[in-house]
Amino acid sequence: MNHYNTPFYKFIWHKDPDGSLLDKEVVAVEVLNLLRPIVANAVWIAFIALALHDSPPGSALTNEQLKSFCQETRRFYPFFPFTVAKVREDFTWQGYEFEKDTLTLLDLYGTNHHPEEWEDPDTFIGTRFVDSKQRPFSFIPQGGGDVDTGHRCAGEWMTLLILQETVDFLMNKISYQLPEQDLSYSLTEIPSLPKSRIRMRDVRFNTSDGLNPAT
Repeated sequence: MNHYNTPFYKFIWHKDPDGSLLDKEVVAVEVLNLLRPIVANAVWIAFIALALHDSPPGSALTNEQLKSFCQETRRFYPFFPFTVAKVREDFTWQGYEFEKDTLTLLDLYGTNHHPEEWEDPDTFIGTRFVDSKQRPFSFIPQGGGDVDTGHRCAGEWMTLLILQETVDFLMNKISYQLPEQDLSYSLTEIPSLPKSRIRMRDVRFNTSDGLNPAT
């Protein structure tokens, strides 16, 4: 790739309507805005591979089943097990006192496995989200509420599309084996990942003529 067409180059030399370059702080933020979703989706892709290994679909998936499988992966596995915030000012919520500067955790994993919200929450059910309607604060792998007024990630829909493409690729476009490895994951690390990541071997592309080694 010509370096003139790289995002970093574009950010550095971008000019406002008055001809001034962007502040270096703005450039840094924009670069991070690219890197963060790339890393985030890489984590989800690792868990998609784990879900296909642990709970493989019994047959080809319809579009609704494919979307549901990806949503169940996001519910079942911990991308961020929790998020952290510091209380800005004293307040009371449902009888609980929150004092200013208190470090507070939001249990994303626990919310996505809450038995009052989910039937058989600790079982991976790939079709769970087919025709399922969830409230804005019951399914919160990427934040709660809605995008406009809450803390839900604006890129959530894009993440779901990427994961659907990933499932299709791993199920239909290639063939591979997972060697023996440590696929356990932590509920105290941010982000969480399978301990061995996902190591594959004998990866081959599926072609009309059979299987060809991946390069």
